[in-house]
Amino acid sequence: MRENIDIKMFFVLLATPFIILSIQIILFKMRPRSSPQVLTIKSIIIGFLPSFSLIWIFVYYGKYTPLSSKIWGCIYCFIVYSAFGYSYFHFFNMSETARRIRIMHEINHASILTEEEIINKYQISNIVNNRFQRLIELKQIRLLDGSYSINKKYLYYAAIILNYWRRLLRF
Repeated sequence: MRENIDIKMFFVLLATPFIILSIQIILFKMRPRSSPQVLTIKSIIIGFLPSFSLIWIFVYYGKYTPLSSKIWGCIYCFIVYSAFGYSYFHFFNMSETARRIRIMHEINHASILTEEEIINKYQISNIVNNRFQRLIELKQIRLLDGSYSINKKYLYYAAIILNYWRRLLRF
């Protein structure tokens, strides 16, 4: 009985990146001008509902399972789903923001670009301005009277933790 539950849970969790992708496609169609990173985060958050509904339907519905097992199963699924969502976001974000991938995409879109056109397109000021714009869209910083300030500290705290982790691992 337990093995059957584990196998079903495994396959439902394996499907969660595709659930997130499906939701992301719908959101992109509905809001094409929105920040891709924000829509990806929203897709992950919205994806919790169908993913956990599928887990409940396929794994627990109509079966006698002790309540403690259901609670621990849901906690496990939450952790695995969150890890998939986190990985999905960074995989998507990497494909959106990596300069070499963007350059190849733009060359493909334009059919041909000269080195000078690429260099002009990717001036340092453009790169910095794009990063500022992304942080503003994610509501992590705000621009008031020509000055930037921290709005929400989620990324700031994450950076502190990662910096501490890097020092701990001596990278």
